Amino acid sequence: MVQLLDDILIINRAEAGKLEFNPNWLDLKLLFQQFIEEIQLSVSDQYYFDFICSAQDTKALVDERLVRSILSNLLSNAIKYSPGEGGLKLP
Repeated sequence: MVQLLDDILIINRAEAGKLEFNPNWLDLKLLFQQFIEEIQLSVSDQYYFDFICSAQDTKALVDERLVRSILSNLLSNAIKYSPGEGGLKLP
């Protein structure tokens, strides 16, 4: 529920042209792995995530809050619209 409210705030700020963008250099591979581990804890054993990243350099100048919001939406939709008892691959 909190994530939904955060997403609504982000959309409202973006539409009003007041979305704050605070970029930092982050290792996206590490960020994705940590985020997936957090999500895995909240969805129990019903789903498992298979994250594969073959890129060597995964650093990027991004706003971590916005990237986490995007990942949250993508994974929530993947869970919602995939059959239960399955794996979700993130190539």
